[in-house]
Amino acid sequence: MLSKLISVITGAPIEKAIEFIQARQEAKQKLKLAKIQGQIAKEEAKAKYADKRAEETHTWEMAHIANSGWKDEFVLLVIYIPVIMGFVPGMEETALAGFAVMAKMPIWYQALLVTVSLAIYGVRAYQGKNIVGRILGKDEK
Repeated sequence: MLSKLISVITGAPIEKAIEFIQARQEAKQKLKLAKIQGQIAKEEAKAKYADKRAEETHTWEMAHIANSGWKDEFVLLVIYIPVIMGFVPGMEETALAGFAVMAKMPIWYQALLVTVSLAIYGVRAYQGKNIVGRILGKDEK
């Protein structure tokens, strides 16, 4: 009992309480700091991923430009043949008949034509957005 009275007078329990409170505050600060560092690491990883994607896209586009050749001009010519036929007297009916035949072709073939055309011209902005379905009027919403 006497030792308890002496510790109360000297303030030993108060020092222990202060040490406990300080240790607890330090632990909370460390936890907050760890959460902030985690968020920073997450944002840095996102930025690094975005940079990597941009670099890969650039590399792909440069390879596409380097590999482009006569196929681009051929596809462009094929696409414009019906337009040219529309301005030649007597050919407009043939162009329209060609479109009527195209409309009767299987959907998978029409989609293949659209996909090949988009791939040749490097249309990448519509990745994963069902562009073929939209063009063919069969968009799934």
